[in-house]
Amino acid sequence: MSRLLKKYTIMSLRQKLILSSIICLLVPLMITVAVSNYMAKDVLKDNAISNSQETMKMVELNISGLMNNLLYITNYIQFDSEMNSLIKEGKEIQSESEQALNQAKITAKLNSITNLLSDLYITILVGDQNSYTNYSFYNYNYKLFYQEPWFSNLKSLNAYETYWLGSQPNYILSTQKSNPYLMTIARTIQYSSEPFGYVIISAKEKEFHESFQKLSGNQDIMMVNSNGKILSHKDPDKIGGKFPYADNISLSRDDARLIKIDGVEYLVASHKLSFSDWSLVSLTQYKEATEKINFIQRANLLIQVLFYSLFLVILIFLVRQITKPLGHLGRVAAEIESGNLSVRSGIQGNNEIGKVGRSFDKMLNRIEEMIKQTVMEQAKKRKIELEMLQAQINPHFLFNILNSIRLKILMKDDQENASLIQALSSLLRMTINRKNEFIPLYQEVNIVTSYIELMNMRQEDPIQYEVALQEEALLQEVPRFFIQPFIENAYTHGFHEGGGRIIISVNSDHLFLVVTVEDNGKGMTAEQRQALIDRLETDSDETEERMSGLSGIGVKNVYERMKLIYGQSFQLKVDSTPDKGTKITLFIPTRSGGGQ
Repeated sequence: MSRLLKKYTIMSLRQKLILSSIICLLVPLMITVAVSNYMAKDVLKDNAISNSQETMKMVELNISGLMNNLLYITNYIQFDSEMNSLIKEGKEIQSESEQALNQAKITAKLNSITNLLSDLYITILVGDQNSYTNYSFYNYNYKLFYQEPWFSNLKSLNAYETYWLGSQPNYILSTQKSNPYLMTIARTIQYSSEPFGYVIISAKEKEFHESFQKLSGNQDIMMVNSNGKILSHKDPDKIGGKFPYADNISLSRDDARLIKIDGVEYLVASHKLSFSDWSLVSLTQYKEATEKINFIQRANLLIQVLFYSLFLVILIFLVRQITKPLGHLGRVAAEIESGNLSVRSGIQGNNEIGKVGRSFDKMLNRIEEMIKQTVMEQAKKRKIELEMLQAQINPHFLFNILNSIRLKILMKDDQENASLIQALSSLLRMTINRKNEFIPLYQEVNIVTSYIELMNMRQEDPIQYEVALQEEALLQEVPRFFIQPFIENAYTHGFHEGGGRIIISVNSDHLFLVVTVEDNGKGMTAEQRQALIDRLETDSDETEERMSGLSGIGVKNVYERMKLIYGQSFQLKVDSTPDKGTKITLFIPTRSGGGQ
């Protein structure tokens, strides 16, 4: 598996797309075929059973027509008043001539019925002397019916019951060869509580199995009784025998089963007839029963495969056409990797690949321009660095002169002026040196101290100041010159360039470095305080304030710098009371506490 994944990863995009397309087409096809074959088994079976049952229902319609003819005649003989009168009179007539006349009338009525219907053999038994038939005595001696073993069963039937005798050997001599079997039913003629006579009607069995053959197709259909005895079949030799697979299927209801006979799978189905305890049974080779559906399924599968193949060929062609520009773009990228920046893809079109190609070419043009610009800027930068190196001679020369003056003053024991020159030198050095944006907190406090000492030199009332630093905060790195603007603001606006008192305190915890600058100047009203806060939080260009103070660094500049550096984590709080002073507190996030 890992080897296949490795091969897949080294394939080109075109190969991956083609392989993915083949997989996406073949996998659903295989799944569809597998699922359809699995599901088709039950569908084929159900369809074969349904076809078999439908065929037997159609056969039943034909058989019902034949049986209804038999039942119609029995009902006619039983309930027709004229026929009843003739039968009753025949039993009472003693004269042979009158008896012959009566016999002729009944025979004529029987013949009129059989002329309208199919060939039927009708026997009416009313004693030995008064029996009537529509066939001649030479074809069959009707008296032999009394000797049949089933005849005794007729005596227990009422006038509305029918005895379904089923198939029996043809007792009519003239038709025995052409019709070996007859289908026979019998009823009791009853005008009172006692049987008056019996009617026996037989039809040719051939008419029954011919109806099977017309509709059965490749099915072997037969009619059996509840015991499995075959009553009607196209093969006369099987009539009277038992259906060999009767135990494999229920004959009391509609049923269907698959059985194997000599290794061949057969579908055996039964259909219960409505007029007796007889049933229709069909036996069909399962392969033949499902042959048409299998053919349709195979044809459908073949069509699917052909269409999938055609679609796959078209898809591979389209994938090759679509990925062709990408392949060209890959070759261009390889040339660029080798160092040839002058090559271009030249891909056109309004689709995504065309847009990528144009963007790729524009990117190369831009890269070439940027390389040229970078070369020019690097040359210019080296020139400026050289000029800056040369310009550093003057500040160093100035610092050396100041140190020399300070040494001479110290030699004359003028400590005060020497300290002032030292403060001026330190302040100038920190102002000119802008290399480091962040410095330790103690250096920032030293800058502020030097600044206050220089301001006190030029005024009569000096500024008194106190510094309270927490020892843990001394080495915390802070932006340069962020305290000085607040000292200058207190000197200019709080003291009106006069004397006063300033307290600088710093405390630190694991989240914030809290720096407080407090003065005892004139303070601010609530409106002035709010105006100051609004001015700090607006984006207006406070040119006048930005240019005031040392190096043009103002209070708003500090606020903006701190916001840029620390983001929304930085907070500035202003507390002020008129004639009592102002207190500004800065909450600077520490790096350990999640500050930027």
